[in-house]
Amino acid sequence: MRPRLAVVLVLVLAGCGSSPGTSPAPDAASPDGPPSAAVEDVATGLTDPSTISLDAAHVYVVHDASQISRVAKTGGGIVQIATGQRGPSSLDATTDRLYWVNTGTHSMDFRDGSVRWSAKTGGADNELATSYFPAALAVDGDTVYWVEIDGQRVRQIGTSGTGAMTLDDSPTHKTSIAVTPTRIVWTASSDMADVVSMNRVSGDRTTLSTAEYSPGSAVVIGDDVYWVVRHALSDSGSIRVSRNGAAPVDIVSDEYYPAGLVADGSSLYWTSDGRIRTVALAGGAARSLVTERGAIGGLAIDAEHVYWSELDRDALVRARLR
Repeated sequence: MRPRLAVVLVLVLAGCGSSPGTSPAPDAASPDGPPSAAVEDVATGLTDPSTISLDAAHVYVVHDASQISRVAKTGGGIVQIATGQRGPSSLDATTDRLYWVNTGTHSMDFRDGSVRWSAKTGGADNELATSYFPAALAVDGDTVYWVEIDGQRVRQIGTSGTGAMTLDDSPTHKTSIAVTPTRIVWTASSDMADVVSMNRVSGDRTTLSTAEYSPGSAVVIGDDVYWVVRHALSDSGSIRVSRNGAAPVDIVSDEYYPAGLVADGSSLYWTSDGRIRTVALAGGAARSLVTERGAIGGLAIDAEHVYWSELDRDALVRARLR
């Protein structure tokens, strides 16, 4: 059974960049208190912006269903990186190249997916591997790791295009992946949904949870693994954690459609009902950084700001973390 996926129909690119300025959409008080961060636009005029990724100076964004562009974190003109893509998603800008997956097209049953890369300044984009409905990737050093929904595999390949390998082909629809120097963690949705951690040296696998409904957005901090899970037949979900391989528990519960989990050294951040939410890694009360942002497409953080894309306003936006 293929997991349910949200599909956004987009049109054509419209417009140019903008310097950061106060967003015209005001923030209002949320049920857990007033929002704590002032919001500013990084760029506008990006039709249906979705997935984003950061490096030291730029925000990279998927928009118009088939294009990838970048803009300086401080605002300015939009620079086109790649066009004519087949469902680009899951950007990774952590190295000197930009990597992404093309999920493929519905007319081809997503069998025309691929893993790709480009110079961060644009130019030709390059196919690293073909893939059957890839969902997410992560780059560590000279290796790219990714997961497939319908291909049902966890795969890796060197950034040179050599060393292709399948790490797991259990019959689950893989949806997210996180990589550290010592392990790989992935989530999978199906009748046998699970969260799995694999030792990168030995290949030993540990199943952290099997009693999940649509887990995703895996994040690894030290010995702890965090992820988002939806509640069956419900609009709500939870942020869960397995600490040092122990049985998972909710760190935050009863969130409305939580998604896009990211973390820094002290806190978790995610989207929920037009809000950017946060909680300490150790747990405690969750709070909203910003509220009333409408549909949010992607989320990323650096040391000072949280960045996100707004589908309703065709904008890239940021707010200070602290």
